Amino acid sequence: MNKIREFWSWFFNNCDNFGKNFSNDELLKDLDKKVLLLGNGELDWEIGPGKIKENALVISPNGDLELLPFTKEIIANAKECENWEYYYATPPKDWELIFYFETKVKTNIRVDASKWQYILLKYEDNSFDIITQV
Repeated sequence: MNKIREFWSWFFNNCDNFGKNFSNDELLKDLDKKVLLLGNGELDWEIGPGKIKENALVISPNGDLELLPFTKEIIANAKECENWEYYYATPPKDWELIFYFETKVKTNIRVDASKWQYILLKYEDNSFDIITQV
C-alpha cells in the first residue's frame, strides 16, 4: 500500500508537467520506472487523451487477469488531478474500423471491421495470434 501512496503522491506532483502532447521525455521515463516498481515489472501503462477529461492514465495488468484486482486497487487510491482520468485496464479504443485495400488492378475494397470480434493470444515467446470472427 505504501508503494501505491508514493506513486500517487509523485503523480499528483507531476501531473501538470508532462508537456504538450506528452513531450517531457524525462518525466515519461520516470513514470515508466514508477509503474515498473509498483508492479514488479508486470504492469503496463499508457497516457494519452482522455474520453471525458483532457488526459488519461491507464495502469493495466498487461493481459494478466490475476493482476486486475491489483490495478483496480491502484486506481481506487488515485489522487485527483484536475485534467486527468484513470483506468485500471486499457479501455476500448474509439476507432472507426473501416479501412480499404487496393487490389493489383487498382480497385478499392471496403472492409468494415466494426462488428468483428477477436481473441488475442499471447505466447511465452511474446509472439501473438489473432483469431477473428466476422
